[in-house]
Amino acid sequence: MRRILTFGLLSILGWFCFATVFQRYVIFPRLVHAPAPAERVLADDIEVLHVELDTGRVEAFFMPGDGVSADAPGPAVVWVHGNGEQIDTLPERAQAFRWMGASVLMPEYRGYGRSDGSPSEAGIVADTLAFCRQLAERPDVDAARIVYYGTSLGGGVVCGVAKERPPAALILAGTFRSIRVMAARYLVPPSLIRDPFDNEAVLRDLRAPVLVMHGRRDRIIPFEHGVALAAAAGTWGTFVEWEAGHGPLTWDRRAYWETVRDFLVGADVLTSNERRATSRRR
Repeated sequence: MRRILTFGLLSILGWFCFATVFQRYVIFPRLVHAPAPAERVLADDIEVLHVELDTGRVEAFFMPGDGVSADAPGPAVVWVHGNGEQIDTLPERAQAFRWMGASVLMPEYRGYGRSDGSPSEAGIVADTLAFCRQLAERPDVDAARIVYYGTSLGGGVVCGVAKERPPAALILAGTFRSIRVMAARYLVPPSLIRDPFDNEAVLRDLRAPVLVMHGRRDRIIPFEHGVALAAAAGTWGTFVEWEAGHGPLTWDRRAYWETVRDFLVGADVLTSNERRATSRRR
C-alpha cells in the first residue's frame, strides 16, 4: 500500500511539473513549424510592419481594402491566427475582407516566423495592441471602424486586446472560454496556468457587437465553448453554428463570408456603399 501511495504521489507531482514546464509548448507549438524563409516574395500590395522589442522585433502584414485611400479611409480588420499557423500562409484568405473594402492587419506571434522573442499571452497581446495603435494612426484607416477577428487561440489574443482597446466589432471563430477551462479536461489545476486567456470574462464586460462562430463537430475546442462565449456577450452577441470541425468552419466559403459581411453591416462597420461593392464582387 505504501508503494502504491508513493507511486501515486510521484505521478501526480510529475504531472504537475510537466504541466508547469511544458504548457507553453502546448499552447504555442511554434517549434513544430517549418522555419519561415529569410527571403520571400510578397505581393506588391502587402506592407510589412514591425514592433520593436528589447529582444528584437515582431512582424505584421498590412493589406489595403479595395477602394481605400487617404482621401477615402475605410474600415480595418485585425486578423489574429491560431497557434498552428503563421501569417505567411494567410494573405490569400484575407481577400474576402479586402473585397468588402476593409483593410487587413495580420500581426505575427512572438517567436513565430521571422518574429523574435518567446510567445506568451501578455507579450502577444502587448504586441497586437502596439500594431493596433499604428493602424489607428494611418490616414487610410477609419479608426472608429476597426474590427478584431480571431481564430482559435487568436480569439484569445483579440479578446485580450479588446479588454484594453475595445473594437467596433469582434469576431471569434472556434475559440475557447479560457485556457483554464480547457486545461481542466486534462486534470491540470487552474492555478498552474500561466496564460489563462479568460475570454468569457472579457465578453461579459465588452460593449461591442460580437459574432461567435463554432463547429458542432469540433474535437479540439468543444462546441459548448462557443455557446458559452455567445451567452457571455449577452445582447451584444450573435451565435452561428456550422456543421464542421475545428479547421474550416464550413467548406461553403460564400456562406461563411456572407455571414461575416452581414454581421459587419449590422454593426455599422460596413456602409451601404461598401455592401453594394461587395455584392458586385460575388
